[in-house]
Amino acid sequence: MALGKDRYIELGLQEPAGDGGLVAALRPVIDRALAMLVQAIQTGEDENGGAKRRETLAEIDRCRHLLADATEPARIEAASQQVFSVCETTLQALAAQRSAREAEINSLIGLVREAVATISGDNHRFDSNLDQTTSRFERMALCNDLRQLKLQLAAEVTELKRIAAERQQSWQATVTVFENRVATLEQQLVSTRHEASLDPLTRIANRRTFDRMCQQWLSDQSQFVLALIDLDDFKTINDTHGHSVGDKVLQAVAQALKTSLRSSDLVARFGGDEFAVLGSGLTLNQAESRLRAVTAKLATATVIPGEAKGITVSCGIAECSAGDTIDSLMHRADQALYDAKRRGKNRVAVKSQTFIRDLLKG
Repeated sequence: MALGKDRYIELGLQEPAGDGGLVAALRPVIDRALAMLVQAIQTGEDENGGAKRRETLAEIDRCRHLLADATEPARIEAASQQVFSVCETTLQALAAQRSAREAEINSLIGLVREAVATISGDNHRFDSNLDQTTSRFERMALCNDLRQLKLQLAAEVTELKRIAAERQQSWQATVTVFENRVATLEQQLVSTRHEASLDPLTRIANRRTFDRMCQQWLSDQSQFVLALIDLDDFKTINDTHGHSVGDKVLQAVAQALKTSLRSSDLVARFGGDEFAVLGSGLTLNQAESRLRAVTAKLATATVIPGEAKGITVSCGIAECSAGDTIDSLMHRADQALYDAKRRGKNRVAVKSQTFIRDLLKG
């Protein structure tokens, strides 16, 4: 039995399997949790230009890159604790801002109730005053002294004017307060709606806005093109120069697209290092020419410290055709983008729709 036990130990079957298997199993779970945190933070409302939210998203992105390569549990735990601490602080701040807006809405509801109560109370008081005036008029009918009657009538007219002026003043004060509060809330709602449509880092449209506009243009049967733009080797930029430089690169690309295209075009950030453009009334050739100009402009931009070369991007363009859906249009643009990457990056590629007549020729 002793010999058997020794052999059992020699085989190493009692040794722990190590942490590598557990790390590999948990890595996708942790990464998914971090992705969900990104979604939660992106949907929140952040004041002060979204600086806190951008800082948190950058920290999450840094942690996700670290977790993709890390194998040591202690290192994974340290990175996770750091990002969770930042996330908790940010989510608490976002919750406080939501609470403030909810308090404003509740305040407005209270104001409406107060206005209704004021209206009701004023009516009761006004009706009571009228009842008293009516009673006095009835007593006047019994008065035979014309001089005395004139004096009483003059007094009643003066009292009625006072009541009417007081009522008007009360109404005006209530309406003014109500209008001011409604205007304030309306401005907040407009600001919130605008913020919800923008990407917090680049200040251009976000994916949600892109999906809504693309669907609207498809429904309107407008002539337009879709371009997908992807930064070349963006991970290398982040790894070499840090996320702050990576953010500046993303902002530079967004600005170049926005200033080089028309106000009727939509420039959006899909997330990560990918952008999209909806160009209204453009053909494939026109869109290709414009985006080539954008890529040439970015290639000379000095954004990355210590490097003379600019930013390179790859573009894929597809033109909307009858019967297209968002998925079919995106698929063609994605194929064109893949073709641009495959042919060496830093270029523009187009993908035409295949028509039935072309299939019949084959």
